[in-house]
Amino acid sequence: MGETTLSLETYSPSDPISQPLTRADVEKLVQEVGETTRLDLSWQNMRGIDLSEFDLAGARLDRANLMAANLSEANLRAANLIGTNLCGANLVAANLSEANLRGADLIGANCIIANFSGANLSIANLSRAMLLMSNLSKSIMEKTNLSGAYMSRANLSEATLCEAILSGMIIKDAYMSEMEKALLFNRGVIDLEKVRVTPE
Repeated sequence: MGETTLSLETYSPSDPISQPLTRADVEKLVQEVGETTRLDLSWQNMRGIDLSEFDLAGARLDRANLMAANLSEANLRAANLIGTNLCGANLVAANLSEANLRGADLIGANCIIANFSGANLSIANLSRAMLLMSNLSKSIMEKTNLSGAYMSRANLSEATLCEAILSGMIIKDAYMSEMEKALLFNRGVIDLEKVRVTPE
């Protein structure tokens, strides 16, 4: 009987009715593990959390719920965010370089001047995301949904857009090579003629 009571009281991170983690909770967990590369927040409910300017470099956040979270200026370099829900999240000036965002959901996310250089965004959903002046150089966006994404003045040099959904994507004044630009013809991209061509 005692064991049954214990199991019922055990905290389950996947419990849909559990309260979202707070910044203080995450700070405590970082202290416990000692460094962010050992921090595992996979599947955790962090909806609406404020982690602005927080260092999460190398942390595991796979399939976590970060919907509407404030991650502005957060350091997520080389973090694992596979299948993570970042819908409507504030990622302004966040560092996501070399992060794994494969299959992540960033619908409507605010990614102004965010750094995604070298990040894996394959099969992620960035529909209607705000990517103004973001750095997507050398990022992998194979089969990524970029429909309606605003990418004005973004750096797309050496980005891979194989089979990506680009209908309605706005790339006025975005940076890419002439060859990369040619690969976007007839794919529904808006303002393609206004791309800033960079040297090969």
